[in-house]
Amino acid sequence: MAAYFWVGGTGTWSGTGNTQFAITSGGVATLSNPTNADTVTFDANSGTAATVTCTSTAVSLSTTINKSDINLSLSGSPTLCTAAGTCTLTAGTLTLNTFTLSTGLFNSNNSNTRVLAFGTGNITLTGVNTTIFDTSTVTNMTITGTPVVNCTATTGTSVQTRIFILGNHGEAQAISVNINPGTSAVDIFRFATNSGAFKDVTFSNTFTGTIQISNTIIFYGSVNFGGATVYTGNSTLTFAATSGTKTIRTSGLTIDAAITFNGVGGSWQLQDALTSGASRTCTLTNGTLDLNNFTLTTGLFSSTSSNTRVLAFGTGKIVLTGSNVTVWSNSTGTGFTYTGTSSIESPGPATSGTRTFNPSSTGTSTQAIALNFYITGGSDTVTFTTSSRRVNNIDFTGFTGTFRNSNLTVHGNYTLAASPMVVQSGTEITFFAATTSQNITTNAQTLDFPVTFSGVGGTFVMQDALTLGATQPLTFTNGTLQLKAGTTSTVGSFVTTGTTLKYLQSTTPGTQATISDASGTDTVTYLSIQDSNATGGAVWEAFTTNENVDAGNNSGWDFSFQLGRYIYTRRKNKRILP
Repeated sequence: MAAYFWVGGTGTWSGTGNTQFAITSGGVATLSNPTNADTVTFDANSGTAATVTCTSTAVSLSTTINKSDINLSLSGSPTLCTAAGTCTLTAGTLTLNTFTLSTGLFNSNNSNTRVLAFGTGNITLTGVNTTIFDTSTVTNMTITGTPVVNCTATTGTSVQTRIFILGNHGEAQAISVNINPGTSAVDIFRFATNSGAFKDVTFSNTFTGTIQISNTIIFYGSVNFGGATVYTGNSTLTFAATSGTKTIRTSGLTIDAAITFNGVGGSWQLQDALTSGASRTCTLTNGTLDLNNFTLTTGLFSSTSSNTRVLAFGTGKIVLTGSNVTVWSNSTGTGFTYTGTSSIESPGPATSGTRTFNPSSTGTSTQAIALNFYITGGSDTVTFTTSSRRVNNIDFTGFTGTFRNSNLTVHGNYTLAASPMVVQSGTEITFFAATTSQNITTNAQTLDFPVTFSGVGGTFVMQDALTLGATQPLTFTNGTLQLKAGTTSTVGSFVTTGTTLKYLQSTTPGTQATISDASGTDTVTYLSIQDSNATGGAVWEAFTTNENVDAGNNSGWDFSFQLGRYIYTRRKNKRILP
């Protein structure tokens, strides 16, 4: 039977194998260097809180704190349990002070009033092949100090699984977990939590096994997957910090999970490429997602709230691998900004179905938040949703499927692929350049929808001939339109609007670009025309009384001076009836 020495207060102990200490009301006792026993239970009789101070350095037993009247306060470097033993906090307060509680397993899965006070101490778990930590029930549990749990078991050559279960204690009480050795490739560390709230989660580089995450897990800190070689589990990962910059390192693993960034005031910075599954969605609801020049690969991306949120690309990019679904959804521009050079790629290789893009709309966004989209592969159908969506660059190089245009405003370069890509008829496309140069490449595709060029100070540069459908109008509102020199651009009609002087030019000064309309009369206003050949059967009226300017090297245009019922020709000072 073990011998125990008490310092201060009063108490009794009894039993063989199972030892119980009963502390009287308000008692204070010290447990010093007991010998082995199976179980020790600290259990107050009644009254006000009692305090037990453990100064042991090698106690080999299982320990239970069983009453709310008990405050077990560690000192020295106590080892309260063996590797197979469990330290259980059933009720009361466990105060670590500045010390390490070393135990095989830790459990506090109940709804009694209990406090786990870390201070600057920590818990070290040496158990293996079982549930090594469980606080899944958070009712009436309080965690204070700086909570850190170290998992240090060294596994063997057979499959051994350590299970960590943590309840949703909230950001202020979130626990940091360090997973150390686990040097065997068959080692499995499983987060079997449901909405568990972790702070920092760090796997050491010597952990070369498998990470399993099931259900929902919340990170309020940084994540580092260390040397892990496999990730499994049908899970949802939520990054929810509300302050500071947290880092994410996935060690090249594919994280087949839905990933959400949702912390008001939070910021998350990638330390390497982040890759999730083709059917998974990455959602930015609040805060800043900093790609830090790396690539985020995900099936779908969504950021549709009106909260403050920032997508920082640097020189990084987002690659969308989903198919037959809305792969990009950012319809609400309110509260959204991006930095760096945006790049959103959708490579396919979808062969059927429809990939839908839903960027910000006209009503809630400006050119400043229009993004670059690159559809680099696939032979399916690609469409942008209606309601005047805005993009910056859009490029279909490598795409062999069908593009269905729908009321799109393009602020940057526009590049279509050659056949076998098919461009369907659709609703209007507007090219809107403000003080910038905008390149447009059609690769012999016919745009069977209305086309508008608008942007004070902007320049629209055709890289090849522009061909519209037989009934489709080209509307020119502002800026400079340069048609490709030496080619023929075909329109259903040519319309100018507004009272700002616009400029129709050739891409090569001194060399004409031809514009053709098969029939009707095209009357322009406030247009300066240079190096242009108007042809095709239509009548091209550029009367100078309509504030048009003949800037030279033009043919096919009528620059007569018209006033009322009379037309004054420029060559003869002669009045004739029209």
